[in-house]
Amino acid sequence: MTAAGARARKSAPRSLYPRGAELDYAAKLRRRLRLAARGVRKILVEGDEEAIRFDSSASDEDRVRRAIGRVRVLYFEKYTEVTDESLALEVEGRVTGYIERQTARQVKAVLGVDVLPTVGLKHQASEFTRDSVALIRSVGEEFFQDLEADILQAMQGGARWEQLSSVIAERYGLSAKRANLIARDQMGTLVSKISQAKQQAAGATKYIWRTSEDERVVGAPGNKSRPNHRHGDHYARNGKLFSWSNPPHDGHPGEAINCRCTAEPVWDDEAVDAQPADESDLVFDPVAVAKKAAEARAAAKSVAKRVEVHRNKQGELTDGVYRVSVHGTKRHMKGTAPAGKSVFNVDVDAELLTLEAARIADEQGLWDRNRATIDMGVEIGIDAYTNEATRFITLHRKKSGAIHAHPDAPREQP
Repeated sequence: MTAAGARARKSAPRSLYPRGAELDYAAKLRRRLRLAARGVRKILVEGDEEAIRFDSSASDEDRVRRAIGRVRVLYFEKYTEVTDESLALEVEGRVTGYIERQTARQVKAVLGVDVLPTVGLKHQASEFTRDSVALIRSVGEEFFQDLEADILQAMQGGARWEQLSSVIAERYGLSAKRANLIARDQMGTLVSKISQAKQQAAGATKYIWRTSEDERVVGAPGNKSRPNHRHGDHYARNGKLFSWSNPPHDGHPGEAINCRCTAEPVWDDEAVDAQPADESDLVFDPVAVAKKAAEARAAAKSVAKRVEVHRNKQGELTDGVYRVSVHGTKRHMKGTAPAGKSVFNVDVDAELLTLEAARIADEQGLWDRNRATIDMGVEIGIDAYTNEATRFITLHRKKSGAIHAHPDAPREQP
């Protein structure tokens, strides 16, 4: 541990993602596309003869190609490689300043010093600029190429000139989404590289993984994006301790495609309450991912089936997914339980509790085949084996949906 690390006794303030910088970057890319779309619409839909004059014998295909070609020339005369590089440098400078100020606050809070070690970022900056310029230029190139194909296809299908506005608008929308993705992806990568350089220079060898904690995080419940070798389960990594020297299979926070995660620096891992990353966080295991996805689908399907709790024609309490066995419940109620059986407390609605426990088991993936044990948080009955009060309930289910439950021996209760 470094001398700085030896003095560390607090956890750092949370690292925040520069959302404002990302949105501004994306907006500037979209603004370029809007101008291009407006230029094409002005010629083809509005018939602006000042922009370009067509020969009366020109075919529709020739008109389309010439119009888009003319706007393309004007576009790249306005947005040159020098302009693109200037935009990339502006973004890089803004993000570098943001990360420097953030890291300085973290160093001050944890180590109590105001000086942030100087670190050269020439390599990170040049790499970001080079990649960004190529991607920025591709936004325009692909827009004109795809728009030409879209318009020609529409006209072959019988579209009239005045109907092309919707075709142009649709292509702009698709290209704008790609511009947003480029801005987010480049921003995440830049934040990751600069954060690593600044934090390591300040003596932090480890970090706590922090997600944006919303439904878009890969691996989050309800997110249809399945973890893969290019983008791991970041939801599972949230709050865990990682080392800068041992990155996960898809890189540090921000490096995976479209990642908005951040790294919260750690100088003394004994001073923070964070679970260390394990093998499943570092190495991609397709079998484990598939199993987790199957469990999530089963849980979602179970929740979707649930209805308001009611009694069916057989008198069983049901929520649409499970039905509580009347006979099985009576065997664990005072007054009807045989000798030697665990019994529920008299103030407990055993049937309703059983349905609630089954719901928890579904949502948290607690079933082991057709058995699950859940900590209900309060005492629910007496376990027959220990003859002690317990807050645990064990469920048993059948393929038919019938379930029954009983109080179980307390396990690892504080």
